[in-house]
Amino acid sequence: MKRLTDVTYWEQSWWARQRFRRLRLYRDFDFETIRLLREIAGAESARVLEVGAGGSRVLPYLRHSFGYEVVGTDFSRGGCRLLQANLVLLGEAGGVVCEDLSCSSLRAETFDLAGYRRGLRREVAGGQGACLPTWDETQHDQPQRLDQSNARIGTIHGKYLGTLLPEVNMAAEPISPTPESWWARNRRLLAENPRLFFQKLATWLRPMRSDYRRRWSRGLRRWLLRYQKEVAFDKVTWMGLTARKLVLDAWVYQQILFETRPEVVIEIGNAEGGSTKFLANMLDLLGAGEVIAVDIDHSIFRGQHPRVTLVTGDSAALGTVARVAELARGRQGLVIHDGDHTRGHVLEDLRAYAPFVRPGCYFIVEDGIIDLFRAGDGLGGVNGPLGAVEQFVQEDPRFQIDEAREYFLLTYNPRGYLKRVA
Repeated sequence: MKRLTDVTYWEQSWWARQRFRRLRLYRDFDFETIRLLREIAGAESARVLEVGAGGSRVLPYLRHSFGYEVVGTDFSRGGCRLLQANLVLLGEAGGVVCEDLSCSSLRAETFDLAGYRRGLRREVAGGQGACLPTWDETQHDQPQRLDQSNARIGTIHGKYLGTLLPEVNMAAEPISPTPESWWARNRRLLAENPRLFFQKLATWLRPMRSDYRRRWSRGLRRWLLRYQKEVAFDKVTWMGLTARKLVLDAWVYQQILFETRPEVVIEIGNAEGGSTKFLANMLDLLGAGEVIAVDIDHSIFRGQHPRVTLVTGDSAALGTVARVAELARGRQGLVIHDGDHTRGHVLEDLRAYAPFVRPGCYFIVEDGIIDLFRAGDGLGGVNGPLGAVEQFVQEDPRFQIDEAREYFLLTYNPRGYLKRVA
């Protein structure tokens, strides 16, 4: 332990690249962090905060070598104790705060420099100092001016650190460390929390319960066949009404509804009305929209709702399409096809209802899965929707198959999410 916090050892051995085996457990960018902080703060005294400082070697070094006032915060009590031990071994004093950062007592304005150990980003902002946080590149493609009210400057378990960091201009490129390997993570866990490590180890060695092992060892094909035969028609309901859907697809539908906010949803094929009411209830949550429910027979339909209007007739008939157009009144949105699944009929409906789809929204063709299974096996069929989808996207370049919507892997709608792009 003393060697790991001995400044002379680190200066001589690290820079001479005499990296002994045990040193590989520690992050290579510790000294890069120190170099950046020292370069910005200069020789003057500074007050430094390190976020996620459990077991830190950086803070003791800064305190011992440059006399900086240091404060480390971490949610792990073990990590905080190790940081305190590192400071004591060097004969130094520093603040150690063990707390959840979502309700931190620390305030940015009281620090000159702030560092967050999971990734580095160099920053100089009008003499305010350095900020080295983790940054979500997918959310912030362009440099932004941040303040404590709108900062999303990195997260620990999804909690914002905005209250900890000063106003900064995040304009520099990140200096990213090599991702920690599975072995390194578990070696670190063994050192920091042996009890938890051995609890995890026990789960790796313990066999799964036999009843679930047999159930979950089935392949996806067998799972889908079982779902179709034993679940889809009588166990999937919405608000007490049968909704003959794969529930993973229904979840995708609500995501599409939220993202696209359609003015109107046209559902072709309604049966008992469980899925129709599901769509209407989703529009209730959004606060706008109407469902036009089209089916050749509504005698068993029980999904009445103020947002639902029924159109009874063959979906491909001119009169039916005209009635839908009358109800839509020029509005566009989302179309979901769960009607006649024969290839010819699906193709007719694709051509007839495509104008009702708003650019950026979807024409969803359900049950293309029947073309991927064997006819007669309980799920497969002949000349199903998949061929119609493939032909339609060749005819109408305004639509593209959005396979990204199949992110749950299991779907009844393979290649069935047609996004209007123009």
